[in-house]
Amino acid sequence: MLKAFNAHLSDLGIKPGDKILLACSGGADSTALAFLLKEGAYDFSLAHVNYLLRGSDSKKDEAFVKALSSKFKVPYHSIRFETRRIAKKEKKGIQETARDLRYQWLKNVAKTEGYDFIFTAHTRDDRAETFFLNALRGSGISGLAGIPEKNQNIVRPLLDVSKKEILQYLRRKKMNWREDQSNLLPDYTRNRIRNEIIPRLENIYPEALENLIRSQEILKGQQHLLEELLLDFGKKIRTEFEDGFDISMKALKAFSSSPALLREWLRPLGFSPEQVRDISNFSKKRNGKNWLSKTHICRINTEVISVRTRKEKPVLRPGKILKKTTAIDQPCKLRIRRKVNLGGGTFTADMAVLDEDLLQYPLLVRPWKAGDYFYPTGMKGKKKISDFLTDKKVKAAQKERTFVVESKGQICWVVGYRTDRRFAAGPETRNPVKISSDDHGTDII
Repeated sequence: MLKAFNAHLSDLGIKPGDKILLACSGGADSTALAFLLKEGAYDFSLAHVNYLLRGSDSKKDEAFVKALSSKFKVPYHSIRFETRRIAKKEKKGIQETARDLRYQWLKNVAKTEGYDFIFTAHTRDDRAETFFLNALRGSGISGLAGIPEKNQNIVRPLLDVSKKEILQYLRRKKMNWREDQSNLLPDYTRNRIRNEIIPRLENIYPEALENLIRSQEILKGQQHLLEELLLDFGKKIRTEFEDGFDISMKALKAFSSSPALLREWLRPLGFSPEQVRDISNFSKKRNGKNWLSKTHICRINTEVISVRTRKEKPVLRPGKILKKTTAIDQPCKLRIRRKVNLGGGTFTADMAVLDEDLLQYPLLVRPWKAGDYFYPTGMKGKKKISDFLTDKKVKAAQKERTFVVESKGQICWVVGYRTDRRFAAGPETRNPVKISSDDHGTDII
């Protein structure tokens, strides 16, 4: 087994002297991989995550891996996570949370400690389980093709080795390992696939898993072919930018499988299947509609579907206008002028002339938010600012840069657009004050 293992690592581009960080739970698979790395004289360390999910068993797993590192005389890294609390806070499943925590931590350790590769001990059995799990979730080719053997610096060198072969190897070497009793519980879908569905399938068709793995290899080849075709086709209908790309609506409408095409381009960017289906109905969408993933924003414009990297919004602290303030720079630039002559001059949307006797200082200047409303001059009744901006056909990007001036919780002015009539200066106003958002208005002193 060692000879085949060494040859396989060489095929994967692992060179003598490469530093390897092995994720080790203490179970049979990762213990066997640790022993193979030790036998092959590789430069490796053990990394263990205690998810605090199994009481004393979790502590015993941690102690086992630490003892294994001492036995092999290799460095040891460990961390503990309150997985249930984090999962509840982030509104995710336990297994998804554990996986995300594990990989985030492993990548951080590899980066800070200078490891070249992260090894995980996924086996051929894991490939089969993942196939069924992804099929039940409605996955496409990439999900059904299985776990990638090498993804950047993450390597899974045991994907062609069965669990049976792993156990035979450990017994031959007289090595102990830890059994995770939670793997036997029907609490998780993966466990039921492993313990119920696959054994029944093998009873019906003994070659089922071998054929499934063969099908995954075929799908993997088709996936690579599809990626090459998508790259070539993308050059014809996509315009690339430093922070994203635009897709021509005209070209997309002429393509009979546009939903499938959008799926291949949008799913890797974190858009959900529901979002992709919604975006695919682009002919029915109005301009300016947005969809957000964790990392990207997709927006339908007149001629293109625009996809861009989401930029972190700067934290904008509210600004204050005091009784004697003449100008502020944050969160937006405003000038304040008093002793305004209402009888002459030019007024524009970039300024508001208010009745100072109706204001309560300090005035608050902040971005507008959902639920905000005001009483626009020239209109009856009140109106939500979201509806007002939509009616004005304000683009989504500009909406994000729209601010309001507020007096004691009541909006006096939607900056750059409209004054609230409750605070607007009139013929009987004795103390008008002009607030201007730029330097282009005509001062009326």
